[in-house]
Amino acid sequence: VINGLIQNSNFKIELMDSVIITCSSLFDYLSDRVATKLIGAMFELLSAGGTLFIGNVSDTSPDRFLMDFLMEWKLQLRSADDLLRIVPEKIKSLQGVIAEVISEPLGLNLILRIRKPHH
Repeated sequence: VINGLIQNSNFKIELMDSVIITCSSLFDYLSDRVATKLIGAMFELLSAGGTLFIGNVSDTSPDRFLMDFLMEWKLQLRSADDLLRIVPEKIKSLQGVIAEVISEPLGLNLILRIRKPHH
């Protein structure tokens, strides 16, 4: 799926001009380098005014030890700043782009929200 989004594929064609693209439980396993490339590829698939939502477990999660050592989930836990840092510079520099991090009330699951400009 990741290669299908980064490279040209039929899968990519299916998502072209999406109003909303969501991705949860994937970026927790991706390096910053791959995550940045994937954000760039998904952003290109959005229609004008479309929004990208990317979920990631917060680096403040109290379940960090449990997930890492007992369940052997080698997650890339990130802070809000970390999530904003993996947004490609070419996206952040576009006029009208809104990139922000929101979360559920406990702040354990972060959501990177990137809105593409209408123009």
